[in-house]
Amino acid sequence: METAILNIIKTMILPPGINIVLALIGFFLVKRFRKTGWFFIASAIVSLYFLSTSLVSRHLAGTQEKIDPLPPVISADTDRQAIVLLGGGAFVTMPEYGKPVPYPNVLERIRYAMHIQRQTDLPILISGGSVFPASHSESWIINQVMIDDFKFEAKWLEETSHNTAENAENSFRILEAEGIDRVFLVTHSIHMNRAAEIFESQGFDVIPAPTIFLSADDDPVFMLLLPKTISLSLSRDILHEILGQWWYKIRHNK
Repeated sequence: METAILNIIKTMILPPGINIVLALIGFFLVKRFRKTGWFFIASAIVSLYFLSTSLVSRHLAGTQEKIDPLPPVISADTDRQAIVLLGGGAFVTMPEYGKPVPYPNVLERIRYAMHIQRQTDLPILISGGSVFPASHSESWIINQVMIDDFKFEAKWLEETSHNTAENAENSFRILEAEGIDRVFLVTHSIHMNRAAEIFESQGFDVIPAPTIFLSADDDPVFMLLLPKTISLSLSRDILHEILGQWWYKIRHNK
C-alpha cells in the first residue's frame, strides 16, 4: 500500500501530472483571481512545452550523466566478483507473451549486463521487488527474459526491494554471505551516480557500468525545439531521479 501511495504522489508531482495540477488550479482561480489563474495556466502550458523538447530533456540528462561508460572490451581478468543488475519496472500482464515482461528500459539494462557477463563470465545478481503484492518480483521477471532470450540464469534474485536504497541493502546482505563485495553495477547512466553512491555506502566496492547515454545533441536546432512525447518521458525520468536524490539525502541525512 505504501508503495502504491508513493507512486500516486510521484505521478502528481512529476510531468505531465504536475502540469495538469497547475492547469486545474488555474482554471479554479481564474474567475476570482484572473491574473493568478492565468499565471498557473500559462505556467502549465509553457513548462509542458519545454519539458517536451530535446533541448531541455538532453540538458537535464547531461546534469545526471556524470560517470563515463566502460570500454567496449572488458578484460576477463577483472577483480570483480559479480554483476549486480537493477530492475526498473515491469508490465504485470502481456497477453501476447502470456506472462509479465520488463519495461523497455529494463531490457536495455539486461542487454548490457549480458554484454559484460559474456566477457567476464561473472555471475549475476538481479535486484528488484514487486510493485503489487500479488505480482511476480521484477528480478524474477528479468531472470525469465535472460533465460528465454540469452540462455543464461542469474545466480541470485533479490526480490523484496522497492527503491535503490533497498536494492543496495538487500543485495549486500545476499552477496556478503557469499564473500562478495566487488561488483559491476548495471543501471542507466542518469541513475548511476546516485545508485553507485548508495551501493558504496552499504559496503560494496563498485565499478559503475552505466548504459544508454542520452545527453548527445547532434540534431539540428529546430529539431531540438520540436515537442515530442519521448522527450517528455525523458524529462520525467530525469526529474524523478533528481527527486530521488533529494529524498535520499533528506531521509538519510546526507
